[in-house]
Amino acid sequence: MPQRTAPDEGPLIHTIPEVMHLLRLSRRTVEEMIRTGELESVKIRGLRRVHRQSVLALLDPGSSRSA
Repeated sequence: MPQRTAPDEGPLIHTIPEVMHLLRLSRRTVEEMIRTGELESVKIRGLRRVHRQSVLALLDPGSSRSA
């Protein structure tokens, strides 16, 4: 049986569809969050990827990010 991992374990980066699924948001919302810098992302050979820590920071009420 596969082992469950802690929420902070897993891929270092996510695709936009993965972020959409994780946060239960539309593509438009995720892309707007990337555009405004609310979600940190990188382009690798033209493909947009979102940092795992950026996703986790949105879900962490104790995060140092401003509202």
